[in-house]
Amino acid sequence: NLTCSSEGCVFSRVRRGAEEYCNETNPTRIFPATFEDLSSTLGAAVMMGPYCKGSALITDWDTSASVVGLSAESFVVNNGNEEAVQFDGVLNDGLYISDDIEAHSP
Repeated sequence: NLTCSSEGCVFSRVRRGAEEYCNETNPTRIFPATFEDLSSTLGAAVMMGPYCKGSALITDWDTSASVVGLSAESFVVNNGNEEAVQFDGVLNDGLYISDDIEAHSP
């Protein structure tokens, strides 16, 4: 579920449990979850986090709503001249651009 306001966009989904072979403690909530398309050509790129954040390798995603967790901002790197988004295949495996983000929801 992607909800946007003047403050930014939030991606959220329900907690996945044993039925989905996950052991998540909390629902997923990512804010900010998007990188804006300033050209208005493609639309925003959305970060949805991993399918299952109950794994010992990716518990950084499994935070309660009262704790600031990982977000799109967490993966931006800057050396003073250039900016990039870091993808490592574990914590951050990609972004989605779609007219129907629900169709791609992990």
